[in-house]
Amino acid sequence: MAVRSGSEGLGAWHRQERNLYDDYTRALGVPPKRVVGVWLIAVSLFRHGEGIAEFADIEIGTAAKRLKVL
Repeated sequence: MAVRSGSEGLGAWHRQERNLYDDYTRALGVPPKRVVGVWLIAVSLFRHGEGIAEFADIEIGTAAKRLKVL
């Protein structure tokens, strides 16, 4: 599921929040039983380019409880 695409904002940090439960349900048509993993993918495959992606301060959880992942 693409969250951001294109060259706007390249070189800057961006804050992104996603509702994984809703994303999963929308993509697969059924709600998840539980979340066991999250993939963070940056790709330039189709343009045969090269890129760098950095991720920081990743958390998963609910409004009541959050777990720092990275």
